[in-house]
Amino acid sequence: MRTCFLSEANYSNYAKRVKDFNIKKYLELELDIPFYISTNVIGEFKEYENHPLIRVFDINELRKNNLDSLRNEPLPDDPTGLYPSRYPWNLRRFILRKAAEDGYTALHFLECDTRIKNNLTKEQIEEILPTLYSPNTVKSSSARFVYKHRHPSQELFYYHSNYIEDLGFSFSDDEYDTLDGTNQLYFGENAESLLKFFNNWDFICNYGYEKPYGYKTGYLSNLSFVIPMSNYKLIHIDTPFETHHVFEDRY
Repeated sequence: MRTCFLSEANYSNYAKRVKDFNIKKYLELELDIPFYISTNVIGEFKEYENHPLIRVFDINELRKNNLDSLRNEPLPDDPTGLYPSRYPWNLRRFILRKAAEDGYTALHFLECDTRIKNNLTKEQIEEILPTLYSPNTVKSSSARFVYKHRHPSQELFYYHSNYIEDLGFSFSDDEYDTLDGTNQLYFGENAESLLKFFNNWDFICNYGYEKPYGYKTGYLSNLSFVIPMSNYKLIHIDTPFETHHVFEDRY
């Protein structure tokens, strides 16, 4: 098991948030764990250019060979009105894929406004993280959305019947549960199982943009399918992370 922290910080407000909140705590703890970040404002992370563990990637470089993403998931120069409903939330799969390609199998994805809990020490974190791992699982302490308790107008699951019929899915209702996004932990048996997961994510994204009833930017809806397609299990657990939403960051 090789562990990596990850985040996605597109546009200046979120670049500032991930640095002032998420990375700040990470640096204070002096953890010996890599931290991967994707962004469309890479120039705002120059202070980490020579850091041995923080690696910052241009999102368009990461997805340069994925023409479907470049077409369907644009990041406009002016993000006014983009958040939250029009933002292409599925873009996080590219930084996750990069970490898996580099051999990491315990991927701790944290939103810009999520960090390691303030009361934890380096030693405590190093003790906790290995206990979270179990192969081929997605774990989170964020909210869990239960498919069998859905209501007819619930946007998150609104088009599921179309997907299930079109794609011939036969998963049980319990397998379509999904999770909120503030902390998402992706644990693969190996890099290959994670890459399969991200290939399935690509497929479901593309399908959603092809159909008039597709979820498009709805990555929580997409993960509802990607998790069982990849033979992963969704598990709700306590994690060593905390979130502080700052709605003023939104454009």
